[in-house]
Amino acid sequence: MKKSILVVSEYYQRGGLERLLVDLVRGLDPVLFEVTLLVKAPGLTGALRAALPGHVSLLAPTLFAVQSWQERLAQAPGPDLLKSPARLILRLLRDCAFLLNIPVMRSCCRSLRPDVMQIVNGGYPGGMICLAAAVAGRMASVPYVDLYVLSYPNARSIGFSDRRIDRWVADSVHSLTANSEAARLGLTQLRGMPSAKTSTIYSGLPKEPRRGPLPAAAGGWRRRSDEILIGLLSVFMPVKGHRFLIEAAAILAPRFPRVRWILAGDGPTRPRMMALCRSLGLSEMQVAFPGAYPGSSQEVAEALDIVVHPATHESFPYAILEAMRAGKPIIATRIAGIPEQIEDGISGVLVEAGDARALAEAMERLLTDPVRGKELGRAAGRRFRERFTIEAMRQAFRDRYEKGAAR
Repeated sequence: MKKSILVVSEYYQRGGLERLLVDLVRGLDPVLFEVTLLVKAPGLTGALRAALPGHVSLLAPTLFAVQSWQERLAQAPGPDLLKSPARLILRLLRDCAFLLNIPVMRSCCRSLRPDVMQIVNGGYPGGMICLAAAVAGRMASVPYVDLYVLSYPNARSIGFSDRRIDRWVADSVHSLTANSEAARLGLTQLRGMPSAKTSTIYSGLPKEPRRGPLPAAAGGWRRRSDEILIGLLSVFMPVKGHRFLIEAAAILAPRFPRVRWILAGDGPTRPRMMALCRSLGLSEMQVAFPGAYPGSSQEVAEALDIVVHPATHESFPYAILEAMRAGKPIIATRIAGIPEQIEDGISGVLVEAGDARALAEAMERLLTDPVRGKELGRAAGRRFRERFTIEAMRQAFRDRYEKGAAR
């Protein structure tokens, strides 16, 4: 008899969360599982539908959320002091939306009657629709509810409200899963989640990538003459650390004229980063902004000589897995789950977050010792194949669903 799986998520821009959703449901055998994906993804559901297997049902009910407004406020210019009243109002609206979404999600659960509810949350607290789904699943007596968290959790900002929601979520779910051990520990230490309910399932990639054609704008990713390409593949957001890579590039550019830095992707801070390049005297020939990359982005990783990921807040980034699969030397920040992906000095180089000079020094070491870089890249490739494949991730979730549905 088929087991019914309801997958719930919320997101507002294309990236790793959407990718994981597609990878996860693609791995669920339609002979064994009946899968429904319920999402809040304004303007993005069409692209999601196109990427899903035909047997997966897609629902987008009317749900309430203020996360996109909170993100716009955080990125708006102006001093934080002037933003405080608006931030407080949005915070109150966020909690109201959480409460309003619970009966909507409970109605969906009672209608669909899933054996398992798999909630995929970009962070914690992250999408409040995801947290409302956890509470609603328990109210609707769903046999098994798992909350999968894809980023290192934020500390509580308003004690009473956050503590109450955290307690409600913890009591409602049967398990809390993180995609890195660091994020799992963060859930217990920063949010008070019971450690007995927490576990880790690493995000994974196929051993062999699905390849597609590069878009017309891909010229910015291709090598010209004998230049060396150093790149960052990421959505443009403050936490991704583009600023530190640009500042490091400004330090190195006068001494390494053959190097070109590629900042691939798109997002809200892209115009600001382009302006920063101009203010630091970096030309388009030195730093390229080729725009959004294709779904797999593997072609981009393979085109680079060195991959850099200078994030200040992460959990277990896909960009690093892409670079590992491509066998590239990687420089990344020593935060959250990144040290679980690459071992410093063995399969990559780790630096402190927010330190442009340390980032520049790490790049200089690899630029002056390319043999060492190739050794790190080969080790990264071996580590990926041994530990971080999509097959291992899917099997871990399938085992969980079998046990959960048996309840």
